[in-house]
Amino acid sequence: MVHFTWLQIGGFILVSLAVIWAIVWAIGRIAKAVPPALTKPGYKGGIGGLLLWVVVFSWILAVTPLFRLGRDSAEVVRVMMLDASYAGSVLGTLVPDLLSALFLTVTAFMLTVGRSAKALYTALVLAWLGGPIVALLRMYFLNTPFKIDSEPNAFFVAMIVGTIYLLFADRSALTYGLPRAEYLPEREGAH
Repeated sequence: MVHFTWLQIGGFILVSLAVIWAIVWAIGRIAKAVPPALTKPGYKGGIGGLLLWVVVFSWILAVTPLFRLGRDSAEVVRVMMLDASYAGSVLGTLVPDLLSALFLTVTAFMLTVGRSAKALYTALVLAWLGGPIVALLRMYFLNTPFKIDSEPNAFFVAMIVGTIYLLFADRSALTYGLPRAEYLPEREGAH
């Protein structure tokens, strides 16, 4: 069993926080370079607030399958070097993470720099395909049982919450130019 000192644990936490801060800062800088599709007095638009965290979460979701894909690819090569007759079987295990990485990376990019309703709707469809649907595919390709606390359920909950926010939040409506943004009521005290 490996024991870590408090100094090592503190170092891990500090490095993790620094990486998260750098990711949030970079995404915020890139996203703010593209103005929101619509503006309305009294309302905030553009990537910021809770929308910034939704976009950061989408990038984190996109990086996870990329990491798994790289790690699993090395394992696939190792197995194929031992016995090439297993090539089809082991290459099939890469399909879910390859699809997930592709769909979720495009989703995160569209949420970061896309400024149209079409970009948002496409990002949501790709997020659903890359998240919960690919998680179900992973269960099929990797032959893992479905459990109530398994990956697809967590993806479904995260996607439902994210989809509701992206479709119904005022900031999201203005940022991506959703049709309902034009009908937002005027706020009192707005200049």
